[in-house]
Amino acid sequence: MNKSRIKLIPFNILKNLLLLFLILLLFNCFGLFIKYSDHFQFLDKWVRLFDFNEERNVPTIFSFLLLILSSALLTFIGLKINHKKKIKFYWLGLAVIFLFLSLDEMISIHESLIHVTRKKFDLSGLFYFSWVLPYGILLIVISFVFFRFLINLPKKTLKLFVVSAIIYVGGALGVELFEGKYFEEHGENLIFAIFYTIEESMEMLGISIFIWALLDYIAQNVGKVSIKLSR
Repeated sequence: MNKSRIKLIPFNILKNLLLLFLILLLFNCFGLFIKYSDHFQFLDKWVRLFDFNEERNVPTIFSFLLLILSSALLTFIGLKINHKKKIKFYWLGLAVIFLFLSLDEMISIHESLIHVTRKKFDLSGLFYFSWVLPYGILLIVISFVFFRFLINLPKKTLKLFVVSAIIYVGGALGVELFEGKYFEEHGENLIFAIFYTIEESMEMLGISIFIWALLDYIAQNVGKVSIKLSR
């Protein structure tokens, strides 16, 4: 039986994820050029395949895989690394949160909240995409619950967690606020497309950095990470 090992170097994983992101971004931007010009309209199906604002296409699958990988790594840390029982709870709690986010990415749970929340609270302007209100409140609650756990992480891990959170939340909630206001006033056009491209890009970048942080944490506590292949 032949066996081989593939070493997983955290920073190399990040570089590969960023390369995939840049390829998707390039395809998205080229698609926007086609979408908002009078040329190459026969490529409409290809455009939708890589448009950051479409559902169940290549960028959506990429984002889903980033989130589900984050959940798997958090589960590994919670179950395999020697922590106190309470600390394990926090890691596994984060794993559940990212599992939910991965499902949300694929079936757009937050989208179903928009009409109900907007109608109930008469929201407009920055809160036109009204799902940001319940998710924002939930984020504050989660931040409060996990605060003590987070500040006790190793300095490098904490720094990477904070950077990834700022980028991800800044896109998912921050840019979304202005995106919703613009859409309410002007509808879907090239400027709106730039908004959602920035939003989705920040989400992918944020999660990529988070995965780097998790792999680095595993390497610090387990040692070199590798995958054994056999046949």
